[in-house]
This record gives sequence, structure tokens and C-alpha cells, in this order.
Amino acid sequence: MPKNSHWNIDDIHKARFTLSIENPITAHINTFSKKSKSCSFDMHYELELGIVLKGGMQRHYENYKVNLEPGEIWLCGMWEPHGFKITRDNSKIIVFVILPQMVADLRFVESPDFNGMSFFTTPPKNRLCLTRTAHKETLDLGKRFEEIICKDRSNKVLRLKLLFTELLLNLKENTKELSKAEIQPSGSYFLINKAIRIALENKQLLTEQEVAKNCGISRNAFNHYFEKMMGVTFSKFALRHRLSSAAFQLARTEDPVKAIAVDWGFTDASHLYHCFLKHYGCSLVEYRNKFRR
Repeated sequence: MPKNSHWNIDDIHKARFTLSIENPITAHINTFSKKSKSCSFDMHYELELGIVLKGGMQRHYENYKVNLEPGEIWLCGMWEPHGFKITRDNSKIIVFVILPQMVADLRFVESPDFNGMSFFTTPPKNRLCLTRTAHKETLDLGKRFEEIICKDRSNKVLRLKLLFTELLLNLKENTKELSKAEIQPSGSYFLINKAIRIALENKQLLTEQEVAKNCGISRNAFNHYFEKMMGVTFSKFALRHRLSSAAFQLARTEDPVKAIAVDWGFTDASHLYHCFLKHYGCSLVEYRNKFRR
């Protein structure tokens, strides 16, 4: 698809969600009685995955579009502009919005080569090519997702997370491994996507110079793109990631503060204490005690 006003990042709606480490995934079901006359476009920091349950839709990406049938899946990476149009009456879809950190943290000793982020970071045309058998499996999972979404049950977020992980494992088993040439997207939003992925996968302190070099652009250009897209500098984003990860470890383990500080790239316990107090407004002990009640 030729470039046009749809792909002017300044004009595309920037959607905002309220996900967190405690609530890293949300899902909802959309039904459409009539097919669309036009496309809707948006972009957001969070990852997106969707399943067509009934009817059909057309997904739009820059320079690429695809028609989806029941049992097929679409994915959107971080800050990737995208659009959609419903192509059939009486269509039904499930849409998931996921905190990138949740997917980046999915690691399994039983499957050391599993990389959930890879599904969202390859170019759209190379992302998925599922078999008919995989379509049926996806529809079966879709029914289970519907039950979780529609019923008022306890541990809803956890159930979504576990079933979402099963879905990603199914995708891994039913998609071919891509060559390195096939996973090198371009465009400013893909550079930001890559920078965020580097931050999420790295526990240690990262400088803007290091990440800009890894992305193949100058530090000034990188800083400009990142702050324009994220509304915050890369340094602050990376610090917030390390702090939230330290908070998660603090609340859910008995690890000493000194060890947590080392794990997440802080100079020492005192450095973590002062950064944590400034960001969370409470001490490390106070935060940990909240989860001991």
C-alpha cells in the first residue's frame, strides 16, 4: 500500500491503556452487525493480538494489508500504526491488549528458544501463516477466552495470562522460523519498538548512546524519536522498567534488598532506595509490607 495520510504518525490516534505489572493483560469481545464502510486507525505502546471468531476483517499496516477469516490472528507491535475494516456482516472478534513486559518476561526452561516478543517485532507480512488445523485450534482457544471474558470469576487476569501463553506456544509450533533478513523492519516506530525491547530484556543500566548505536542511528535522532513517541526520555523509561521489576521482586520474594539492587542494575541498596522512594513515594520496607498483610 503506498504511503498516504493514514500513515502520518502525527495524525494517527494514540490510544492509552491503564495496564500494569499487576494487571498486564486485558481482553474484550467486539461484535459488528454490519461490515465497515471505512478503516479505523490507531497506535499504542501496548502490544495487540486479536482473533477473528466469526465473519471477516481486513487488517491494514504500512505497505501491507491482509484479509482474515475465522480462526486467523493478527498482531501489532509497540507503537506500530495499524487499521482495520470489517468485511462481513455479523462479525465477532476478540482483542487483547498486553503489557510488553509481560511477554518479554515469558521464559521457560522447558523451551529455552521461546521468544514471545518475536511474534510482534517481525514485519507484518512475515508474522503468521497458520494451517487450517491451527485455525481450528485457535477457534477452540477463542471459546475458552470468551468464557473467561464473559463470566465473573476470580483470578480473571491470571486465567487470561495463562491461556494467552498457551496461544503463543501454539503460534510457535505452527509458524516457521524466520531468517535474519526477514526480521529487520524499518521506520521510526520500529526503531522505538526495538529500543523498548532492548530495555525490557536487559536488567542492567543502559545508556542512550548504547541503545542508539544498537538501533543504527545517532543519539540525538534516537532521543528525538523516543521522546516524541513515548512522551518520556529513554533513560526515564528504562529506569521505570527496572524499578517496576525490582518492585515485583520485592513484593513476591524474600530476596534481600541488596541482591535486588544488583539484579536490576542499581549501584547498591542505597541507590535503589532513593530511586524507589522518589518514584513510588514509599520506602522499600513499606512497599514490601503491603504484600505481607
